[in-house]
Amino acid sequence: MVDGSKDAIGRLRREFNSRNVAVKQAWITREDIDDLLTKFGGGGKVDLLSIDIDGNDIWVWDAISECLPRVVCVEYNTILGPERSVAVPYSPAFERDPRLLFGRYFGASLAALERIGRRKGYRLVAVENVNAFFVRRGVGRRVPAAPVPLAYRLYEKDARYLDRLGDVYAAFEREGLELVEVA
Repeated sequence: MVDGSKDAIGRLRREFNSRNVAVKQAWITREDIDDLLTKFGGGGKVDLLSIDIDGNDIWVWDAISECLPRVVCVEYNTILGPERSVAVPYSPAFERDPRLLFGRYFGASLAALERIGRRKGYRLVAVENVNAFFVRRGVGRRVPAAPVPLAYRLYEKDARYLDRLGDVYAAFEREGLELVEVA
């Protein structure tokens, strides 16, 4: 388990550090993810890779080449809906700001993650709350792919923000918050 917050790392070490879970402190970027995976023992073939870094999740996953997980769990931003393949532009210093649109300016849409996953050889199989689950080609052949429009779920807590924001994309534009298309 790797976390960038020095404040959180002590709590995480108390809660998770054991022979089975190593807790490390590091700021994760797409430029250094492969080095960190190798350094912390997460390179090569692994069963599960979970990415939840509140912002650059899609860009970090796309950059990973030193780790070949069977299953990938990636946080997505449910408020972005199922139709558009978009993400917050990459910035190595990105930090989710709770003041920007109720803290909803972060990450990527499910459609954007599905595109990256497909390009990397993974299929979307399920979502739970704000997590999308992908399975590598050749693994779990009986588990069918889940098309984005059917898999997508609006996280219950995000629903209340939609009432306040109205058209999410218009709200982002009004606030000058950029999104990029993910092809």
